[in-house]
Amino acid sequence: MNAQPEPAVDQWYRHIDKGQEFVVVAVDEDAETIMLQYFDGSLEEIDREDWGQLEIEPVPEPENWSGPYDELDSSETLFADTEMNQEEWNEPLDELPRR
Repeated sequence: MNAQPEPAVDQWYRHIDKGQEFVVVAVDEDAETIMLQYFDGSLEEIDREDWGQLEIEPVPEPENWSGPYDELDSSETLFADTEMNQEEWNEPLDELPRR
């Protein structure tokens, strides 16, 4: 058996046999489980033993990381539609509303 890469949160991998890509979204060391999210948005929790049996390889993050979120409009993403200038970078952030 080949040496398996350790699961790393936010790292993308590809099933060698299926070509399906996924990202590790959580690793629970106590429960020895790993939460995967596939490009289509579906989630899967596997245990360490199953991880060791996967035929996978690390891959770069897909260009279109928002694949599972195609229905979002631009106001729902974290990216601004305008550029910031140097003066804006130095201004304090808006305060969050208190509950």
